[in-house]
Amino acid sequence: MLVHLEEEEQRKFDQALHLVCTWKEDKPIVLEYLATLHRETMAPIAKMKPFFELSCDDGKNCCVQETSHPLFNALCIGAKVMLLTNFIVEEWKVLNAFVVVSFPQADIPEERKFHPHLHRNCVAVPVVHERCERCKRCTLKTIPLHICIALTVYKSQGIFVGH
Repeated sequence: MLVHLEEEEQRKFDQALHLVCTWKEDKPIVLEYLATLHRETMAPIAKMKPFFELSCDDGKNCCVQETSHPLFNALCIGAKVMLLTNFIVEEWKVLNAFVVVSFPQADIPEERKFHPHLHRNCVAVPVVHERCERCKRCTLKTIPLHICIALTVYKSQGIFVGH
């Protein structure tokens, strides 16, 4: 574990990607990353939780247990984020709720830009609506972004991470 290393050795892992078993385990890692980013940039931190609608006959929402999205999320300007859902936003006018995220490495062709007035590295991230597989009545709404400092082993499968 990193806590057994000297402080100088620990700093070498500041930008490392942490693998955890559940989203619950990444919460302290994400909060520490955001606190550090906030101290350095004074950018505000937005805390987010999914919105659960409707319930089964027992009054509980099945999506709480079934979702692959974290039940707690936080974002900050300048933070590294990852998309948790794959999708392409073709027509920005049909979106009723979305977030615009700037990815510095992106270079979106002019004809595929999200909106003509935004930079070519801006991507629209719409709010995701999920429905429970079991009862088909419970729903969840969330922004499918997560700080990319820690992710679950499940989400990490099949990704390639460079140096």
